[in-house]
Amino acid sequence: MILAALGNILNTLSKEDTVRMLGAIPFSNWIFITSYFMLFCLSPFLNIIIRNISKRQFVTLLIFLGVTWCVIPTFIPADFDMSNTSWYIYLYLLAGFMRKYEADLPKNPKKWLAVGLGSLFLILLSEVVLEFMGVYVAPVFGHHAEHFRNMNSILVLFTVVGVFMGIVQQKPRYNSVVPKIASTSLAVFILHDNRALRPVIWTKIFKTTSYADSHILIIHAFITAIIVFVVTGIIDLIRQYTIERWVMKLIDPIISKAEIKYKMFLDKHIGESEK
Repeated sequence: MILAALGNILNTLSKEDTVRMLGAIPFSNWIFITSYFMLFCLSPFLNIIIRNISKRQFVTLLIFLGVTWCVIPTFIPADFDMSNTSWYIYLYLLAGFMRKYEADLPKNPKKWLAVGLGSLFLILLSEVVLEFMGVYVAPVFGHHAEHFRNMNSILVLFTVVGVFMGIVQQKPRYNSVVPKIASTSLAVFILHDNRALRPVIWTKIFKTTSYADSHILIIHAFITAIIVFVVTGIIDLIRQYTIERWVMKLIDPIISKAEIKYKMFLDKHIGESEK
């Protein structure tokens, strides 16, 4: 609602965009949040599958979905009707498998990190090579320079799984700063990527399009990303220590009652709640 109001003040939103901002989840104003909402609603059913499916069935399911939604689309223009939500479901199932059969997975964080960081390097290398070929061979290569960093690219999947497992298998360390920064990540995403502020941040303030062919593009992009992350993160920290504290005091009792009723609903209509 606040962002919709800002968009109207800054004259960056049409009437249709304002409606979409107010109905952020059903209108996929932020695709991640809409998909996360759907995943949250489906998670009790997915948990039943994870707990009751056999290991062989689980592996078969993951291979089938991985090949159709990840491997094949990485190398040929096919999608098998995959959507953001369906891909999140696949990742949820994959994470469920890794947690359920954690004891069977290789215990070598360095190798996991090598896989993850090596895949990340290949993604960056592919983009540079395709951009180079787009300039010196044929423009069509440049048009597909970002192909290997699509969310369901096999290289992205290897990067995510490798880095995640490499970090999880490290000796636990506590740092009070990291969780606090991480707590602002969702707000950073919402603030910097929305219809109301996007034209102001990226076009008017940082003028990103004017640096598209500049020799300092990488430096400009790096500095811009840091500034945006720091500023929006500070804004959210201020919100956490002011508005959120005041509001949570009022709605905490309501949330607690809602959680109890939600678990009762799952027990009644699904047969078992998340454990």
